[in-house]
Amino acid sequence: MKLRLRRSALAMVALALASMTFPNAVAQCGLPKLVKPTSWNSSHISKCVLLLVMLTLRVAAVAQVIQVSNVAELYSAVNDPANTGAALVLAPGIYMLSATDSKGVERPNRGRIELQMDMSIVGVEGDRDSVVINASGLPASSFPQTVNGVATGPNAAVRMGLGHNALEWLTVRDAVNGQANIDTGLQPLDPGTAYIRVAHVASTGSTRGLNIQNFGPQTSGQTIEADITDCYFFNNNVTLSEGIRIGNFLGAQASTVNVRMDSNLSWGQKMGRSIVNNRTLNSMVSVVSSGNRFYDNGLGTFVFGGLSSNGTRSDGNTIDFEAHGDQFIGNTGETEFDHGGSLLWAPRTILLLEAAEATIR
Repeated sequence: MKLRLRRSALAMVALALASMTFPNAVAQCGLPKLVKPTSWNSSHISKCVLLLVMLTLRVAAVAQVIQVSNVAELYSAVNDPANTGAALVLAPGIYMLSATDSKGVERPNRGRIELQMDMSIVGVEGDRDSVVINASGLPASSFPQTVNGVATGPNAAVRMGLGHNALEWLTVRDAVNGQANIDTGLQPLDPGTAYIRVAHVASTGSTRGLNIQNFGPQTSGQTIEADITDCYFFNNNVTLSEGIRIGNFLGAQASTVNVRMDSNLSWGQKMGRSIVNNRTLNSMVSVVSSGNRFYDNGLGTFVFGGLSSNGTRSDGNTIDFEAHGDQFIGNTGETEFDHGGSLLWAPRTILLLEAAEATIR
């Protein structure tokens, strides 16, 4: 399994770093001799012990894999502070989210799944349909736009944005009362760069399939790095109806979102994808899009360099959009905007557009 390979590789890296730091201790501990060891003494004993501790801690930090077989175990694992950095591996099944447990006690985060720092959730490799996280049972009260006094903006059933978070090989669906099935809305709670990976995931039945955003003044100066690979965003038809939304929003200043999209499908929405700076200042969105297909939407891709509204200006923003081999086919469905493959609008902003090898029909 890839998780095991990654852990082994990281352990080898840790060993290499330790051997360069304490070569004599490595030799004295019975590992391959990188240099001729000096005589054994207390200093070497201390270094040897320190080396083993370093290796143990490093492997433990990357090796924590938690097997999950039902929704109660999912909630327990995702909300346990001891599981920071863990990979939750979900068994096949339907995981019905709820705001309260079987005894009527309110769940943490009102039933949302919020990944902790450096946490990942993985379903069944090779079959995104085997594990389904169903959010249809979460009420509107489960999706506040202010959490612990911090305005985190539009809220989703599964939330990322703390350190390195990943979601792979599963389906998230039917967050009908949320603003998306999946989002990066935890970003305001962490001043560091958020690294997001969403791969081999299906998302359907909400307002948006995926929301990648810096939202509000509290995200000013922050950066999101996101990789979206081989995902299906389809039939997200609640209200605004977007497959995936990428951007900076509502008071963010000097914020950055960098997204790499590869081999994704988006269909059956009013907008297959939107890329926007909405009421922001001096912010940047960069999207590199390769081999994606947008079809049977109202509009394939909407690129809005700067949106000013409700008395709030949007100035000095940049969108860098680069597409290679994307396809826009039959986007003639319902939408409040013009129909077609893509709509580019850049008032009071700089819009850099490179669409080499793109296919638009």
